[in-house]
Amino acid sequence: VLENHLVLAQIAGWRGRRAGQRAARSIRARYYRRQVKPTETPRSLFEAARQHHQQGQDERARELCQQVLALAADDAGALSLLGKLELKAGRLELAAGWLERAVQARPTSSVDLCNLGVVYFRQGSSQRAVETLARALEVDSKNVDAIWNLGLALLDRGETEQGLRLLTQAAGLRPTSLPFQRTLADMLLAA
Repeated sequence: VLENHLVLAQIAGWRGRRAGQRAARSIRARYYRRQVKPTETPRSLFEAARQHHQQGQDERARELCQQVLALAADDAGALSLLGKLELKAGRLELAAGWLERAVQARPTSSVDLCNLGVVYFRQGSSQRAVETLARALEVDSKNVDAIWNLGLALLDRGETEQGLRLLTQAAGLRPTSLPFQRTLADMLLAA
């Protein structure tokens, strides 16, 4: 039902991309507000969403996050989790939108900045990825995922020496991570 309303909003000719996104958010908010029981709070809904996500029930987690946003439009936790869920599902444009809003709501979250940098990298925007991942490291210089992904983005831009240095640093900080070790070994052999 919700998706039908969203398609109708787009067909109805909302002017411009931003206007269409605002209209879709408004329709979603009205729909999900109706789903919330009077005793539920944004906090309780978000905790339930996190639990469902941890149990691998991503669709239910997504629905609960939408309910949180219907009650509290700028809830950074819900925005962040929705971004992670969309990133995991490969819906990069949606992930970027949610994570950009999460970063606006919580600009000092190294994790949100790192996830947004990963989205930009996967979208093929190495420059934006490097800038965003560097900001994540300004917030938390020990964020291993940001170090690793910044190294990959630098390699993609052709900055081999600095990229390999960061990959080596990240692998040293997480010595038991086989994916890190394997990728680093492959990169060093190829260099």
